[in-house]
Parts: sequence; structure tokens; C-alpha cells
Amino acid sequence: MLGILGLAALATSLIGSTHARDPEPRFEGEYGLFVHYDSAEVRVGWLTAGLREGRLVVLAGADTLAVFDTPEARAHVATFPRPESGSFALEYGGAPDSEDWHRTAIDLDRATRPARPAVEGADSLFVIGDTHGEFDRVRQLLGNAGLIDAADRWSGGMSHVVFLGDMFDRGDDVTALLWFIYRLEREAEVAGGRVHVVLGNHEIMAMTDDLRYVGRKERLVAMLHRMGYSELFSPRRSVLGRWLATKPVLLKIDEVLLAHGGVSPVYLEYSVQDFRDTLSSYLDRGYFGRWDDSTFWANLPREAWPDSAEFARHWDFFWDPSSVFWYRGYLTPEKPAAPPGDAASADTTASYGLEPDPAETHGTDRARLDSVTAARIAAVLKRHDATVHVIGHTTVGMVEERFGGALIAVDMEEAGTEMLLLARSDDGGRRKRLRFTLEGPPQALSSDSTGRVTP
Repeated sequence: MLGILGLAALATSLIGSTHARDPEPRFEGEYGLFVHYDSAEVRVGWLTAGLREGRLVVLAGADTLAVFDTPEARAHVATFPRPESGSFALEYGGAPDSEDWHRTAIDLDRATRPARPAVEGADSLFVIGDTHGEFDRVRQLLGNAGLIDAADRWSGGMSHVVFLGDMFDRGDDVTALLWFIYRLEREAEVAGGRVHVVLGNHEIMAMTDDLRYVGRKERLVAMLHRMGYSELFSPRRSVLGRWLATKPVLLKIDEVLLAHGGVSPVYLEYSVQDFRDTLSSYLDRGYFGRWDDSTFWANLPREAWPDSAEFARHWDFFWDPSSVFWYRGYLTPEKPAAPPGDAASADTTASYGLEPDPAETHGTDRARLDSVTAARIAAVLKRHDATVHVIGHTTVGMVEERFGGALIAVDMEEAGTEMLLLARSDDGGRRKRLRFTLEGPPQALSSDSTGRVTP
């Protein structure tokens, strides 16, 4: 086990080789904060800008509940009894340095309130695809759209913003981005707006210890705290993990259907509430995320084991290519999750009266696949009484619509560089469809370029 000086030396060496665009990555404040809790106590870990003494102050309104001073270190930790109120504030940082002093508001009760999977009444609906820890870009993007002010506080009024999954992995600042969205959600709600989060495959990967795409700097945050990266976001005991576990995998806002990968024909019969209930049920299973943990299974009484059919459904829900987390069939129809002639898929589509006209499927293979894909999207929209399906997961060069506007793709090749705006029109017709970039005014959507596959 490395001592304090060893960790500091390792940090220095790794910092020098992190993201090329950020030669001096940040670890202090919410860039390196974790908060764990149970029914009895709260445990807070934070990082300082350098080796220094630390301090944590716990506040409930104007009352100071506790003060902790910690010895010189890069990583600091303190534990205190869980406050009677689930809402409290943390002030923390390096005691000698007022510039390394931060505040984070905590609401433990949020983890007891599952987000609604269906919402009505959004006039201005903004959607951001996969952000992958690109915190600075997200701030610039939201600022350019007038959704946050110069102090990064909500200024979007009654607007709705959707983060469409994959906030984790690749980028340097996943932890800070999550705390930012956590705070912004509450600020928007107070102002009459909403911030929504839809889970993507990389959220599930982080929760289940699949760390293949975790960035070097984010790995270092966990290393400095001397814990596994997934522990920072545990859906059983961390504030951020439990908060994420309340989020849907399929969200409907008015006539707009939103999912990370997309609703495939395999899950056509599921309602938005079915998706929510299934996710909640699986997250509550003791074996969630422990599929390959032989020690866990060895210690689990046989009567507690799931039957094989249940286990297979659970696995497929999270990991099958046709799942709502991973589906790519709408942007890469040459590799659909089910073959175009698959009986089950055809029967499901036909049951909604939307089997493609055989005359339209003659000609090239691509034309046939496009026709089948369009029919599948139409069936999904009819099933959910929606007019457009917005998806991420498969990258495109810019926010664009496909299949006559029935599908909109929002996962950028450069994460966090564009955002969709669906705004109600003055005459009550179809929403205006615009794309915001990092600077400048919004632009009309483009159509039908080629999606690119990324893990």
C-alpha cells in the first residue's frame, strides 16, 4: 500500500499525462468529492489542491452540526452521524487556503423519489447527448443557450433539459459534471423548470465495475481516495449512485420519446412505466453488478439465487444489443438487432398496422433496410403516442434528424459540443427543431448523414 508521499508522487506523474487539453486537471471541490451514507452515518471524502490540512463543516440551515480538521494530506475523509433532516450542506477544502474552499448541498431524500418517466408541459425542451465527463464543454453549451449564468447557476426559467445518458467515462471531469447536474436539477425545479437524466450504458458500466473506458484522471480520483472507482458511485451507498438509480431509462416528455440507445422492436410492448419498474426491480436485486463475483455467489444461499429465466431477462435488459442502453439499429440499419425478416420483429410491427409496403422494399438492400427501420420507428412512436424519438449512443457529426423527422440523433463525435432544442411553435404545430453549438445562435437541423459506432 502506498503511503501519503507515494500517492502524491504517483499523482504528480499521472497528472502530467492526463487529458492533453487540460494540462493542470482539477481535483479539489466537486472534482474529487464523494459522499457515502447509510441509516446511521455519513462519510465524506474530498481532495485538496495540494498536500495541506483539511477542514469539513456540516451545516443545516444556519446551524453548524459538526466541524472536522484533518491532517496534511491530498485526500481527506470525515464521518459524522446522519442528520435528522436529509438536507444539509458541506463546506470543505484546505483549511489554510481560502481559495480551496467549496460548498455542496446534499439532499438524501432525493434517493427515495424515483424520477417520473412521463412528463407533460415542456415548452422549451433541450436535449444533450453523451457528455462523457466534458464538464467545461457542457457549461459552455448551457451558457450559450442561456440556461446557466456566469456563475454556473440555473437561469433557464421554465425550460426542460435532458441529459441523455453516458455522462461517465472517457473525459476528465465525470465527478464534477455529476455534482453539477445534481445541483442544477434542484435549481431548475425551484425556478419552475426541470433537469432530467436518462441512464445510458456507461452509467450501468460504472455501477457494475466495468472500467474499460474510465479516464486516467478519474481513475486517479479513486486511487487518491483508496477505493475502487465504482465505489464512488455505488447505487447502494453513495449520494450520486443512489440519485442515478432513481433515473429512468426511457423518458417521455409530451410527444417526445427519449432513450439513450433507442427502443428496439424487442421491447415494443414495454410502456415507459414498465421500463421504470423493471429497472427498479433489477437494481434492488442483491446480485446486481455481481454477475461474475464468484465469492458473492458462493456465499449466497441457494434459495436466494434467481432462476435461470429471470437471470437471463435481467442480463438482457442491461447488456443485450437490443436493450434500450445499447441498441444501434436505427442509426446503423445494416446491422439491426433483429434481421429484417425476423418473424417476431415482423409480427410485432405488423400488430401495429405498420408493416412496410412490399413495393417499398424492392431495390437495393439499403433501401429495404431503411424501409424496415422506418416501420420499426413508426411502430415505437405509435406504441408510445409520440411523434419523435430522440436517441444518443451512436455518434453523428451534428445533431440531425432521420426518417422524415421521426428520429433525432444527438450523440456528437466530440462529446458535449452540440445540443438539441425542441421549442413549441406559436401556431401549436410541430415543435421547432434547432441545434445549439458552443457559441453563436441556434441553427436549423440537418438530415441524414452517417452515424458512427462507438462503444
